[in-house]
Amino acid sequence: MPSLSLLDWFVFRPVRYPIGDWEPEGLAFDDWYFSTQDGTTLHGWWCPLSEEAPTVFYFHGNRSHLASRAWIVKRLQKQLGWNIFIFDYRGYGRSSGTPRIKHLLSDAEDAFDYLCKQRGLKHKEVIVVGRSLGGAVAAHVAVNQGAKALIVECTFSSLLEAASVSWPRWLVRPLVGDKLNTASIIHKFEGPLIIAHGEQDNLIPFEQGEKLLEKSIEPKYFFPFPELGHRDHPPDWFWEEVGRLLGSDSLSQPIGQRKTDCA
Repeated sequence: MPSLSLLDWFVFRPVRYPIGDWEPEGLAFDDWYFSTQDGTTLHGWWCPLSEEAPTVFYFHGNRSHLASRAWIVKRLQKQLGWNIFIFDYRGYGRSSGTPRIKHLLSDAEDAFDYLCKQRGLKHKEVIVVGRSLGGAVAAHVAVNQGAKALIVECTFSSLLEAASVSWPRWLVRPLVGDKLNTASIIHKFEGPLIIAHGEQDNLIPFEQGEKLLEKSIEPKYFFPFPELGHRDHPPDWFWEEVGRLLGSDSLSQPIGQRKTDCA
C-alpha cells in the first residue's frame, strides 16, 4: 500500500482484513463488491431483514473497518428493523486502495449509487446515518444526492475545526483548508435531520454539534447527552425516539419544528 500523505495519516486509522471477526454471530449479510469511478474495488455488507423494511446506509468512523461495527448493525436491526448497508472506505477491511481524503466523498457517492441500483431504490427512499467522520460523509452524500432522512452522531462542523482541537489552527489550516466543511453545506439538506452529540466529547467538542444544529434548517432534532464522550454510543431510548420520528406516518407528514432536549 502506498504511504499516506500527512493529511490522510491524520484522518484515517484503517485496519485491513483478515484482522477482526468477519463472521459475526447473529448477523446475516451478503458481501458486495463494487467499483469506484477510478476503478478501485470497494467492499460492503448488505444486511437485510425483510423486503418491506426501510433501507439505511450507515457510514462508520475513521478507525478499524466495517466488521468492527457488526454489533452496531445488529443493535439497530433489533431495535428498528432496518435493512442496513455498510461499506469500507478504500484501504479499510477488504476494500482495495489507500485511504485518501480526495476520494472519500466520491467513493461514498459511488457506494450510494450502487446500493440504490442493487435495491431498485431512489436516493430519497434511503435513510442515511453517519458517526464521527462518517457523519460528515453522510451529510455530504445526503446534500448532494438526497436522502429520506439524515442522522449524524458526534460529527464535526468541519475538518479544520476538528483538527484544531489537537493542533494549533495556524499549523493545520494550510494542510486541511476547507475540506469536509459540514457546517457550510448542512443547510442544503431539506429532509428530517437528527443530530446526537455527547457533552463530554473531548475529540469533537459538543459545540461543533451545536454549530451543525445552528446552520441546518427545519425539520431538525438535537439530542445532547450530558454524560457521554466521543467513544460512547447513545442509549437505546435515543434509537427508540429515532424510530418514532422516522416512522412511516412521520415521514409522510411535516414532523414539526423543535429542539429535543435530553436529561
